[in-house]
Amino acid sequence: MLNSLKLDSQKLKKEFDKIASRNPYLSREKIAKKMIHNRAWKCAQIGFWTSFIGWATIIIPLLIDIILSTRMEAEMIYLIAYSYGYKPDNARLEPLKNYILSEIPPEGEALRKVVQLETTDVKKVWEKKRDEAIDGTKIELGQEIIKQTFQKVVKSGRKTASKTAKRMLIKVITRSITKIIPIIGAIVGYILNDWSAKRTGRLAQEWLERLDELEYNTDNII
Repeated sequence: MLNSLKLDSQKLKKEFDKIASRNPYLSREKIAKKMIHNRAWKCAQIGFWTSFIGWATIIIPLLIDIILSTRMEAEMIYLIAYSYGYKPDNARLEPLKNYILSEIPPEGEALRKVVQLETTDVKKVWEKKRDEAIDGTKIELGQEIIKQTFQKVVKSGRKTASKTAKRMLIKVITRSITKIIPIIGAIVGYILNDWSAKRTGRLAQEWLERLDELEYNTDNII
């Protein structure tokens, strides 16, 4: 499901630039908070209205709620990443989105794999290392490492999918309950979606802050 969330990164970047230009004196952390509050409010609205009309049928508003709110959280992750200097074509954005939506913390194997997808662009890093190499051995090694890195990211995505399925099941159960009683369910749906989006936003910041600590250490690629 997470891999099917294909976002328009260029459109989101324009949205970010528009907000950033209106707040030129805000730090990246404060701009990130604005992004979180903006998307959390939209997620809350989705939770409210889909719960309010849930009396007619539970399945349809439940699916609409999960699909739209998850997409909003995914967009929020991209917008927060832009506030930390990421570009729309950055190789880290997609795995970051998947890890964060799966509520995986920035540590261990997941962190190592994302670190290997350098924000400065893997190709540029290895061009620099090529210039420093005495012979072609290091270059060949670098190309092989890059190849293995992308393969590991794909494999980790499969493992992430099973964890995501469990979390989605819990989300389905809790949100389906909010659809049964219209008015109370609408209020609970609003609160639940708002809380979920803000939690996702905080985790995104944790990931980006952690990656920032490792940003200039290109040896992490190895």
